Amino acid sequence: MSGDLVLELFILNEEKASNVFRYIRWVGGVYCPGCELFDVYKRGFSDERKITRRYSCNNCGKNFTDFTGTIFANKNLPLGEMSYIIAN
Repeated sequence: MSGDLVLELFILNEEKASNVFRYIRWVGGVYCPGCELFDVYKRGFSDERKITRRYSCNNCGKNFTDFTGTIFANKNLPLGEMSYIIAN
């Protein structure tokens, strides 16, 4: 990813905003928000647009997404719009 990642997150393109968010959140690798171990595997996507990835933990069995435990979890607005609102 090139350029300023924060500015790229505020672009209203849902796929690009999700990719930037994922890059920032999992910069050290995807880990379980329950037990904080990196022993996880991808379980596909949580929606038909294939934007939010699902994961499962091999250690504690917790299922989670890219947004679990963040202010973006369980919101109905697209990530790009929520990012724009936060920026302004």
